[in-house]
Amino acid sequence: MDQLPACDLLRTKLYRPRVTADFIARPRLTERLARGLDRQLVLVTAPLGYGKTTLVASWLHDNSLPVAWLLLDEGDNELQTFLRYIIAALRTIIPGACPGNMAAVAVRPKSSRRRVLDHIDQ
Repeated sequence: MDQLPACDLLRTKLYRPRVTADFIARPRLTERLARGLDRQLVLVTAPLGYGKTTLVASWLHDNSLPVAWLLLDEGDNELQTFLRYIIAALRTIIPGACPGNMAAVAVRPKSSRRRVLDHIDQ
């Protein structure tokens, strides 16, 4: 993360939550997560307070997978902010990841989405 451009990143958004001792295991749901390993993306959805974060954090705790964690909120609903966070999250497990994409996140805030996307490596 040291190579990120100066910006207002909240580093706490990049670390997955710890599993507490009072966690209640959900074997049926963790099995469903495990079946998703052969997919490119697994999306966990449920209403607020149903334990999505705790479920995924506990499942990851029990596996030895390299994981880039990113907690998003409404304030991250801006392309450049989102890209900075994605790169920062990736760099927690792959130092120096996405060096060619730094031009995209360094584009001035008033730049169009198209201009930012044009700078992203394929």
